Amino acid sequence: MTRDDPLAEAARHFKECEKRVARQRERLEKLEQGGHSDLAVEARSVLKLLEENLTRASQRLRMERQARELPE
Repeated sequence: MTRDDPLAEAARHFKECEKRVARQRERLEKLEQGGHSDLAVEARSVLKLLEENLTRASQRLRMERQARELPE
């Protein structure tokens, strides 16, 4: 098994995190529109964690680009 270079891995992880955040926002919106406030509270907590992961993924991608002197 070969491992991707760190930049490609960071970029892939960032894109995956973006998709997860978008899907969770959609779920949260549907729950709120459906009147499922109890589930929406939990979905909001999950969204917060996913957004934190996205922030970390963005930071890692930025660091990998800076290490190669690439534009952000």
